[in-house]
Amino acid sequence: MNRKLTIPGSALLVAAALVVALFAGCVNANVNTMLGLLNKDRAAVGRPAFKLDDQLDAKAQAWADHLAAAGSLSHSTLTSGVTGCYRALGENVAQNTSLAKVEKVWIDDVGINPPIHRNNIRSTAFDHVGIGVTVKNGVYWVVVDFKDAC
Repeated sequence: MNRKLTIPGSALLVAAALVVALFAGCVNANVNTMLGLLNKDRAAVGRPAFKLDDQLDAKAQAWADHLAAAGSLSHSTLTSGVTGCYRALGENVAQNTSLAKVEKVWIDDVGINPPIHRNNIRSTAFDHVGIGVTVKNGVYWVVVDFKDAC
């Protein structure tokens, strides 16, 4: 006997929603981990924790995706996709094999004078961040966009 298996449309929708939720959970876990690393470093020098900004998150994630696809690092146009009132913008980009290694590279900022990446993280001028993390072939492509909100 030859039978054809049919899956109701609602079951496909539920399965698709679960896949999206699982993927989003991984992305959020990476963003939360990176935010924790940034805020731990800020706390060590007496700075208040960054607040996440949805607009900056979208910008940073789109740029992290772009960097991973291109396979090379570059900065975005800081004002691209940022609306509303702000006093200052900044951006850190990096790629490495873990989020902790990304943070260490930024904090060590070896060979860069002034230490721009570390200064962005520890600055009193920035209070909001957007974080984008894309993992491709075991490499974390990370973008953090900084803002001083009005």
